[in-house]
Amino acid sequence: MSRNLLRMATKILSREGQLCSLKFKDLNGTYDPNTGTNVRLPDVVKDVKIAFLGYSSLSSGLFAKANSLIEDYNNVAYISAVDTAGAVFPRCPSPSGDVIVDASGTEWRIVLVKEYNPSGSQTIMYEALVSS
Repeated sequence: MSRNLLRMATKILSREGQLCSLKFKDLNGTYDPNTGTNVRLPDVVKDVKIAFLGYSSLSSGLFAKANSLIEDYNNVAYISAVDTAGAVFPRCPSPSGDVIVDASGTEWRIVLVKEYNPSGSQTIMYEALVSS
């Protein structure tokens, strides 16, 4: 069943989404014995289809307010679980530094992420609250 859901989500996002780059930042680094420090590895960049929707605080039942996670200018990004080549991501997108660069070059910081994995074995898509 999850395979069919993945196929359906990928098809919808391929048709309705825009081509974006999802940059996975190295969260931990790799220990370099020569310097005695952790060295950040280069970002892993995946081309992926993403559908952006303006975040409506009223329709979600939440109210945007200053100094909260949700602001009026946020968007919701529906992210395909596979890149344009059909490969899975190295890990779940994270609010700890991962960013989305849309087709116009705008960089979106990931604030929150929800993984859709109904079977527990295969992620079909991600929903992210993003902020520019």
